Amino acid sequence: MRRALVRLGLCLVLLGTIGACGRWRDHDDDVVVTQELATLQNGCVVRGTVRNDGDHTVRVFLSWRAFDRDDDFIGTAEAEVDDLPRDGTRSYESSRFREVFDRDLIRCDRITRIRRSTTAVRD
Repeated sequence: MRRALVRLGLCLVLLGTIGACGRWRDHDDDVVVTQELATLQNGCVVRGTVRNDGDHTVRVFLSWRAFDRDDDFIGTAEAEVDDLPRDGTRSYESSRFREVFDRDLIRCDRITRIRRSTTAVRD
């Protein structure tokens, strides 16, 4: 009897853990992003819009990695969009791209390719 109760307790803990995972999952697939490079004060930023096609208000974190013509990684930029309501669209502007090692600004004409990472979490 005691062994059965222990097994039942473990099953309930496992089910509770699995159920909580759905609440904390990322909502990346619900977010649609447009993007373009733009010059800003001797540097380069990403400007665009984010649209939330999901059922919940989300906070969206965007980050980009910049690559030069030799396809070498040269720098990063970030943006955050808070409280994006469901079916909502909002504009954003990233931080300026900076060199990885010395943090100098990167001009748009040095960047030949960018790769975006998007994370959206429920508020």
